[in-house]
Amino acid sequence: MFSEARWRSLATVSSAFGWAMVACLLGIALARSLPQVRARFGAIERGFYLSAIAWFAVFAFACAANAR
Repeated sequence: MFSEARWRSLATVSSAFGWAMVACLLGIALARSLPQVRARFGAIERGFYLSAIAWFAVFAFACAANAR
């Protein structure tokens, strides 16, 4: 069973993914308004999707491991 310390250790991972998502969302906003960044819109959007899916995967695995 997951101890409380293990859940706390995931807080760092969660924060890192959260900040990555925030950075990507800011990049998306800039790409919509600045022509210089517009060419990178797709890459920035994929970065957001990747960080969101990775966050879900990490916590799905943690919850599944905790359920055992």
